[in-house]
Amino acid sequence: MAIRRGLARFALDTRAVSALEFALIAPLLILIFVGAVTVGSFTTVSRHVNAVAFTVGNLATQTQTLHDADIADIFAVGNVMVAPMDTSRLTMRLTSIEAVSVNGGPITNVIQWSDAKNTSANTVGATVTLPAGLLTTAGDSVVLGEATYAFISPSTLMFPGGLTVSKQFYLHPRNSPTVTRASP
Repeated sequence: MAIRRGLARFALDTRAVSALEFALIAPLLILIFVGAVTVGSFTTVSRHVNAVAFTVGNLATQTQTLHDADIADIFAVGNVMVAPMDTSRLTMRLTSIEAVSVNGGPITNVIQWSDAKNTSANTVGATVTLPAGLLTTAGDSVVLGEATYAFISPSTLMFPGGLTVSKQFYLHPRNSPTVTRASP
C-alpha cells in the first residue's frame, strides 16, 4: 500500500516536468544550432570563393600583358578577399586559353600560360575542353579564374572530413584578343 501511494504521489508531482522536457529537447536544439552555424559558415565560404574566382580572372583580363608582380598582386587581392578566414586553405589559379587552328583545320583550345598559388599551374601547351561556343574563332582567348577552399566545419558533428568549395569563371580579355604573360 505504501508503494502504491508513493507511485501515485510521484505521478502527480509536476515540479520537475520542465527539467525533464528540457532534457528531452536540448540535444535536438543543440543539433539545430550547430547545423545553422555550419550552414552559415559554408555559405559565407562559398560566397567568398565565388568572388575570389571572378575577381582574379577579372583583374587578369584588364591588361594586355601580365608580369610576375601583377600576378602576385592579383593573388594578394584574393587572399584579402577571404580574410579573416585561413588563407592557407585557399588555392587560386589563372590560366589563359587560346583558340588555335593549324592550317585552317579544326579549332583546338590550348593553354598559353598558367599561374597558381597554393596549387600547381596547368600545363602550358595542353589542350582543354571548354563550354560550347566559348571560343569559336582562331586567335580568340579566355582567361580562366579558379579558386578552391578547403572548408572545415566549426563542429565535427557535420561534415567531419570537411568539404571543398570550387568555383571557376571564364572571362574574355578586355583590351586585346589575348592576355600575354611576361616575366618581370
